[in-house]
Amino acid sequence: MYTTNLETFKTQEKELHHQATQYRLARTLEQKKSLISRIYESLGQMLVLSGQQLINLSRAEAH
Repeated sequence: MYTTNLETFKTQEKELHHQATQYRLARTLEQKKSLISRIYESLGQMLVLSGQQLINLSRAEAH
């Protein structure tokens, strides 16, 4: 009986370690994804601002 409980415990422990590893990996990927998203968003905003400045300069030169 004790051996069976110990084997069950070890099996559950391995499964929990496996789940914890998967959870940490998923969290890491989410954080990297959000970091990449923030970088893309920042680059997009810089491009929009640059475009607006070019439009304003070309309008100023036209007048």
